[in-house]
Amino acid sequence: MSIFGGAKKKKVIAVLDVASAAVGGMLIEQSDKSSLSQGSSRSESELIKVVSAVRKPVNFLLDVDFEASRRCTLDSLRKVIKKLSEDFPSGPDAVLCVFSSPWFEPHIKTLNIRKEESFEIKRNFFDKLFTDEGKKFQEARPFHGLLGKNETEFIERENIKTEINGYLIKSPIGKKAKTIKVDFYFSLGIKQVIDEIKSEVLKNFGNVPLIFKTFPSLTFFILNKIVRIRENFLVIDIGGEGTDVYLIKNNALNKIVSFQRGINFLIRNITAELNTFIGEASSILKTYLRGHRSPESSEKIEMAVKQAKEEWSLFFNKTITDLAESAPLPQNVFL
Repeated sequence: MSIFGGAKKKKVIAVLDVASAAVGGMLIEQSDKSSLSQGSSRSESELIKVVSAVRKPVNFLLDVDFEASRRCTLDSLRKVIKKLSEDFPSGPDAVLCVFSSPWFEPHIKTLNIRKEESFEIKRNFFDKLFTDEGKKFQEARPFHGLLGKNETEFIERENIKTEINGYLIKSPIGKKAKTIKVDFYFSLGIKQVIDEIKSEVLKNFGNVPLIFKTFPSLTFFILNKIVRIRENFLVIDIGGEGTDVYLIKNNALNKIVSFQRGINFLIRNITAELNTFIGEASSILKTYLRGHRSPESSEKIEMAVKQAKEEWSLFFNKTITDLAESAPLPQNVFL
């Protein structure tokens, strides 16, 4: 991954995955390409070695509550960082923190600009576009779920793709153009949560470089830039509190649609059906999925699973139908 630069031959990167169902962590040893001998047959994937990996579930309540979700997520994050620190006491050289739903709000915007005379594109041209469009997004506050009325902070402001005079250009600065088409990706997170993660990283790993990303943009980066899949595709991410569907089309993030039905919805259904606690319902579900089923509870669990599946399917089918209204959907799907 080329997210972090630097001249060090080998570096260890801590990757933190902050989601609604669990918090994960990995320590990855990344070798520089220059460390390969000339003519070596090793692939780029062999430059990365997983040193440590850990995942801690996030406790949740019957009702979605920001303060409870924040506290439980932060508690799981601390456990993950502690385990990574124990496995690698010298600490990482850098940290990548990736937010999954519902800890961010995405915004995709395509701008079409046409001038009568050709002009040279300078860096401040894009800076102004970023500033103006980002301000509109933040002021509109089209937020739902955990973001609600909390103070927000930008996680990402990225130029995904630029076309000049109808041609895809990787480095537009300095080029002359009459028409420009720019695909932007913005994401906002909760400032309090971002600050708390910064504090935990500083306390445990020291003042190392820390980059925040969101799962859609990182997925796009990996599939498009590293795996180099050129076809259009859908990505379906089923999380704890919701499901996200990303449409990646023409080498750009085209649409992101979310609905608030995920794994935790199923567990809440089982909790209500069996009149038990969240933790007990989660254990019962795991036992049920392993095939260990008692006659007295199997029927109720099957009913809860069926109800959750039917409701999730309704939301998913509506999402797919809405996405397909403008153009046929791609056949390639990543789940």
